[in-house]
Amino acid sequence: MKKYIEVIKKLIKEIKRIEIIYYKVASDNYDIYKEVDLLNTTYGKHRLETHRIDWKYFKTIKEILDENSDNPKKALKLVKKVKEPIGALQHYGDINYLNIIQGISERVVELNATLGKEEQLKEVVDLEQEIKKLQAKKYITTEQFAQIYNISISRQRDYRGRLNNPLPYHQTVAKGKITYDVGEVEEWRPNQHK
Repeated sequence: MKKYIEVIKKLIKEIKRIEIIYYKVASDNYDIYKEVDLLNTTYGKHRLETHRIDWKYFKTIKEILDENSDNPKKALKLVKKVKEPIGALQHYGDINYLNIIQGISERVVELNATLGKEEQLKEVVDLEQEIKKLQAKKYITTEQFAQIYNISISRQRDYRGRLNNPLPYHQTVAKGKITYDVGEVEEWRPNQHK
């Protein structure tokens, strides 16, 4: 049992390390692509407003990561408290990091469940609650959809574009961020291969 606990603790550290990388990559990508996105005239005024909101978010994240580079645990805690504009991380982040985080998180929860109730790590129980909370949300982003249903963002796009039984989604403005109603998705899932 002690060995399981050591493995779980190492995996939790790895999850946090990858999460830090994910936030850093997303904020770096934003810096790179914002100019290109802003030059694209098809976005119009609504996209400029979205960019202002995203810019403020990523600027805050970058400052937190820079100021707390010597304390990744504190940096991650602070970054997670910053309210993300819908889909900002999904748009600029790298889905591969999310898939790795999800995969490791699921294994950690499974390993923790094999331990007796008194031996289970509180941090993993909290992680499990966070996953359940995410799954219970009414509206989710494409990134969260990928986490919950293990369907990549590019595959989601294919499903949304199908003529028969397309994946239901919501997009308030053209070229804007996409969200899903979890209830609609749950109705769609059993019939997705028809």
